[in-house]
Amino acid sequence: MTRLVAVMVLPAMVATGACGSSKRSDAQVLRSLLAATAAAPRAFVYEETTPTSTLAVRGRVEDDLRYKATVSVAGIPAFEEVVADDALADRVVAGSSDAFLLRSPASTSPPVPPALAEGRWVVDRYGAPSLLTSARERHPVGEDPIYDALTVLRYVDGAMTQSLGARKFNPDSLDYHPNEDPFPAPKRGSGIVRYDLPPPRLPRSSDVSTSGASRQTIPDTPNFRKLSVYVKGGRVIQILEQIDLRPRLRDLDRDYALKIPPGTPEERASVALERLNAVRRAAGGQPIRVRELTVSFVDVGRGEPISLPEDAVEGDLSLFVHRGTAAASAASATTTTTTTVVSGA
Repeated sequence: MTRLVAVMVLPAMVATGACGSSKRSDAQVLRSLLAATAAAPRAFVYEETTPTSTLAVRGRVEDDLRYKATVSVAGIPAFEEVVADDALADRVVAGSSDAFLLRSPASTSPPVPPALAEGRWVVDRYGAPSLLTSARERHPVGEDPIYDALTVLRYVDGAMTQSLGARKFNPDSLDYHPNEDPFPAPKRGSGIVRYDLPPPRLPRSSDVSTSGASRQTIPDTPNFRKLSVYVKGGRVIQILEQIDLRPRLRDLDRDYALKIPPGTPEERASVALERLNAVRRAAGGQPIRVRELTVSFVDVGRGEPISLPEDAVEGDLSLFVHRGTAAASAASATTTTTTTVVSGA
């Protein structure tokens, strides 16, 4: 087997005390909880809302090499996927108007298997995608919702590195401002513990070197992110995230020449996002993507066998980004991708 996939690879999640101390920081505790959840079988629901779309990914993970997932758009199932070892099975739900992951430009992709266009399962025996990151394969958030859902625990680990670590929720802390908190506090006696990832401060004009702006001196996603992790019984049960420019509009007005016109907070935030992302693209950075995210985990630790659909027909699924036998053999090639549509029968 050459795929060597770990569904949640968290190499930095070995929590150890500093200098031999038995006292661990909140960040170290949270990393160990993320790792414990990643290592266990589980079911999940990943729900994302952006200004232009609402989607959900529901699925189950048996182990590092077996999972199944269904993508729904605006509450309507659109795309299904099952992975078992090296094999990949995909299905565009018949009658759906949306499907994801097709390569672009379409002229360089293999043709759509007839069974796929008919809403039937198609299996590629060696086409399972790798869930590992590499220099050759980038996975911008939002490009592949199934990948995003399966690797969300690793995403949280990376967000901890980008933020000011992690802090256990304390409503009595002098640093806590309830009017700025979009997420619920755990109920007393529930056994739920919440960890928050404090965002770093916005870069200021004084941070810009004499040689001009760089990626490090332009506001980025972590500056606008609020993220909380809820834990119970030694496992993560929920992740809540909000990436939103509205709470920072005053700071953006003060520190940056974005020339945001008057309007509602939503209108002003939309203009600020467009202009800020234009600067980020010019500097070679990824655009900021605003969203609200809710991820829930259930049945953590309870395995359920996952197998390929029995009625699947064989075909080449390398028309989907990061997937398919042909795609695996040509992994060194650079491919531009977009979200597009395959219509079911």
